Amino acid sequence: MNARNEVKWIWVLMMTITLLSSCQKEQVEIRLPPAGTTITGSSTVAKQLSQVASRDGSVDNLLDKSSCISLTFPVTVKTNGQTILVNSIDDLDEIENLFDNSGDDEVDFIYPIQVILPDHTEVVIKNETEFNNVINTCQSDDDIECIDFVYPIQFNTYDANNQVAGTITIDNDKALYNFIRQLEKDEIVGIKFPVTLTSSAGVVISVNDFDDLEDAIEDAADDCDEDDDNDYNDDDVDDSDFVSFLTAGSWQVESFVDDGTDRTSELTGFAFTFNSNKSVTAVKTTTTIPGIWATSGDSGEIELLISMSGNDPFDDISEDWTVITYSATSIRLEKGDDDDKRILIFKKI
Repeated sequence: MNARNEVKWIWVLMMTITLLSSCQKEQVEIRLPPAGTTITGSSTVAKQLSQVASRDGSVDNLLDKSSCISLTFPVTVKTNGQTILVNSIDDLDEIENLFDNSGDDEVDFIYPIQVILPDHTEVVIKNETEFNNVINTCQSDDDIECIDFVYPIQFNTYDANNQVAGTITIDNDKALYNFIRQLEKDEIVGIKFPVTLTSSAGVVISVNDFDDLEDAIEDAADDCDEDDDNDYNDDDVDDSDFVSFLTAGSWQVESFVDDGTDRTSELTGFAFTFNSNKSVTAVKTTTTIPGIWATSGDSGEIELLISMSGNDPFDDISEDWTVITYSATSIRLEKGDDDDKRILIFKKI
């Protein structure tokens, strides 16, 4: 190759390298995603997502008295002199009735047991000391229970050049919590909207961007009672006034209607006294009918359980009544529906 051709070849090679370099720079040009379409690991919405996805530990406070952990069933407990196998959440009603009737809510677990922390970590606890340590070291319960996501949710992930790198599908709270937790503070992700949520009242909410998502979670955060008071009688209802009226003095039956039949006369003359120790007596001259009573809450309503000894009519008023109205002088109780309703009205003596 002569000198002229050699120079020409070198010139062509340099131009080719320059063009390739220019194209490569153009390909890696960093472009930010459209505003409002992504969040970072340190954003407010990311924290909200974690709070909604946190494990709710309040549903079994009856037993563990902690909203920070939830039990893995079955568990065996000792309470009120009994050893009871609790197979599921559905069995807690029976335990609560036992507590209500006895006034004793102390529980001892038969170890080992397994609990789940707010971050969905499962921990095996071997003894009471370990149990107390978990309770005492558990972080504050800041989960948001009044709204839930409808899964699946899809997230876009981005590479170092802020280009969409892939899609991740999230199918449950545990997966969402862990996905948000592993994000770096400045790492960005996007959600494929719309996203659907349901409120504690069953309202379906559809959101189309992060602003709407943040507003929906904020609006729902205080919309329900999260049952985080850690006592077994945390029933979404304040019955203190009702109990004060009920236990002050004695009552007589003003009306007892059983499925349209007036049976008031069967209870006329009996004075009912509801004592603070959960006992109740119905006294008429030399006749005394003993029983027990308890209050609870159901969907915001006060329930009054009356359980009397004896036959008719006392076995027919031994019911879990709904308190319709009450005052210092009158209490109206109802049971059943329009097809089979009982109405019991007490009047202060």
